[in-house]
Amino acid sequence: QLSAIENIIQYTIHIFEALDQHALRYDTRFVRAQDYALWAALAEHCQLANLPQPLVRYRMHAAQVTRSDAETQMLGARTVREMQLTQLGAAPTEDELRLHHQISEVRPSPDAGWLQQAEDWMQTLQRINRTSGRLDPDALSNTIAYFWLQACYASVQYGLPVWKRYMRSPLSRRGLRGWLRQAHLLQKCIREAAHAHSAG
Repeated sequence: QLSAIENIIQYTIHIFEALDQHALRYDTRFVRAQDYALWAALAEHCQLANLPQPLVRYRMHAAQVTRSDAETQMLGARTVREMQLTQLGAAPTEDELRLHHQISEVRPSPDAGWLQQAEDWMQTLQRINRTSGRLDPDALSNTIAYFWLQACYASVQYGLPVWKRYMRSPLSRRGLRGWLRQAHLLQKCIREAAHAHSAG
């Protein structure tokens, strides 16, 4: 346990050194999304990771920014995402940018053709990264696999074709956890198909 604490201390020192060395501070351009922007900037100089263990308690309350000023926070986060797309080497059109934000914010599918557009866009991002070499391909594939699954969940109202598309897609992740997710997605698609049938 002492070794783990020492590692945390060393990593914290490393983060503060990077902040100081590269003059990284909260950027007022990203109103209500300064944390997100700072982590994105730090990722240029440090190795970051999502840890599976909860290390802090997060207090939820009615006055927090995600509730009281959600619109401003969303616009700030979009600015960070657009910056990251530029760094990746992408030059998205307005429609592609709108689609990217819809995927990132895990919004409900607006129409039956949206899922195809989402899949095409995520594959485009992988192709751009293969050219630019900016991101680790495996890490990007894992992230895209997550958002592809979420996009399919957001489209379950279209029934079994959604599950079939998920199964056929190269964006889908296999393995035990992948099969469990597929089973859960299938269950939701069947439920939606049954609901649509009974309503019709």
